[in-house]
Amino acid sequence: MIKYFKDLWYGKKSLTVTNLSTIFPLTIYFYLINFVFIDGKLSFYIFSDILVVILAFFSLASIWRSSENENKLYSFLSKSFSILIVILFIYNGYVKWII
Repeated sequence: MIKYFKDLWYGKKSLTVTNLSTIFPLTIYFYLINFVFIDGKLSFYIFSDILVVILAFFSLASIWRSSENENKLYSFLSKSFSILIVILFIYNGYVKWII
């Protein structure tokens, strides 16, 4: 398992595998935490939002590194989508609790 995450981090996996193994679980986790598990303690939500932001930065770095050898359009779309996901998670994790 550690080798798999190390390969993701260094960009040794293909861009499709990286997208499916980082962005897809993050969006499912984000949906479950914010829309399914409505009743809970505030500390749980703050911790889960901070965890999602950390994992989103991991997925951004993984996608950025694995997109070097892929199609230019596909790599641009993947990078753009991962940047939007990071911005959304930062807003949801930090700015939402400040405002």
